[in-house]
Amino acid sequence: MRYHGSLPEIDFKCAFCGSLVERSYADRYQRSNKKVCGECRVKKVRDHDWFRDEILARGEATCGICQEPIDLSLKYPDPRALSIDHIIPLVWGGTNNRHNLQPSCLICNFRKRDRIAPPIAGALTLF
Repeated sequence: MRYHGSLPEIDFKCAFCGSLVERSYADRYQRSNKKVCGECRVKKVRDHDWFRDEILARGEATCGICQEPIDLSLKYPDPRALSIDHIIPLVWGGTNNRHNLQPSCLICNFRKRDRIAPPIAGALTLF
């Protein structure tokens, strides 16, 4: 779909499956780092649930950002609840493999957002 005049080109190919995503002009404000189709976005975001199950089965976890123990009995609204952090965020090219995931407190993960965390002394670095 092509537009004439000063309207931007808004259709794109999905970065994962390569399918063409046709968007309406109203979707032109979508962030440019989200160039994936809806199906790939859902799969990409929810592809790390196995890591949460492993942590819960192990019965203990330490926050990879603040190094405090995480109480696994706490649930979502609590700021000290378990959250899964991507060391290299997905928007920066990170993956859902074991080496890029770490347990974290919900509040630490919210504060980190989509930044790459500074290295912690004694921790294994990926770079």
